[in-house]
Amino acid sequence: MEMHFLGGRGRLRQVSRTLQITGWILVAITVLGSCFAPGPTSPVPVRATINSTVELPCNHNTGHEEPLANFRVYWQRNNTVVFTLNDGKRELDGINDTYKERANLLRNFSLSLSAVKVSDEGTYDCYVSKREDVRQSYQSPLHLAVTLMVAAPFSQPDILKERATKGTTVNLTCLSYGGYPKPIVVWYNVTGNATLQPSFVSTSFIQDPETQTYNLSSLLVTEITVPFNVVCSVQSAYFPEKNSTISQLEILPPQTPYPNLTDIIPIVLGIATSLMITVATFIVVKNCSPCSKEKKLKNSYSSPEEQRTDVHLEENNLDTRSLLLLY
Repeated sequence: MEMHFLGGRGRLRQVSRTLQITGWILVAITVLGSCFAPGPTSPVPVRATINSTVELPCNHNTGHEEPLANFRVYWQRNNTVVFTLNDGKRELDGINDTYKERANLLRNFSLSLSAVKVSDEGTYDCYVSKREDVRQSYQSPLHLAVTLMVAAPFSQPDILKERATKGTTVNLTCLSYGGYPKPIVVWYNVTGNATLQPSFVSTSFIQDPETQTYNLSSLLVTEITVPFNVVCSVQSAYFPEKNSTISQLEILPPQTPYPNLTDIIPIVLGIATSLMITVATFIVVKNCSPCSKEKKLKNSYSSPEEQRTDVHLEENNLDTRSLLLLY
């Protein structure tokens, strides 16, 4: 796994061109290896994508009139038996369960392997023995080794970004899923008015335990001084086509900082206390003022007319009590 940081498009084209050349070289090696069928010290490289069907060449021409009963064919990977043809008949005894339903033999004894998985990677050996007829013994086997390389393209990258003000750092996260093997992760600036100078970069991979493919997360921390477009590119020699995502970084206008709560609370408490003191003072002053005292005296004063009325009522009450005593 490698990480590169480029300041423009020129170097990106150079990296892409190198990856394309590498891919074509792998294809050429595969074709030439299939044609010349090298010995066991030079395995034929074959590349396959996950879930595809691949042909592992053995390249033995049996001829259309030559009976399969005169051949014995073994395909194995290390000590694991993948396919067996004995006296022209397929044998299932001893075949690994992983290959029973996925491996088939073609007419030239090449092996067809379906539903390719990452775990299928490795070197496969083909042994072909021949006899002239059923009454003779088999000759020394011919041997061909094939190296299977499995690959899976990564998903289109997603860039998670933060918005920041001028002169501050911004965190960018590039996410891509379901690829194999580990790729090259490239961050670069395509605007041209800013140089991408990362202050911190961290790329991590998590492998799926079932498919054994990788999910990647690349974190870039960089200072932003002007708006620019940033690209995260996930590149692999097995898939030279462009796989990248562009994202625009914007600068937020300066914001007025919010006051600190520790400063606000004493102010609020002070205002509330002052208000309570003011209200209490107003009530006390109002009750103790001369106007209030005069009002109380006024309420307790009775006019002469009211006093005479009270005396008259009291005399009437005495007369009434006297009459009751007479009776």
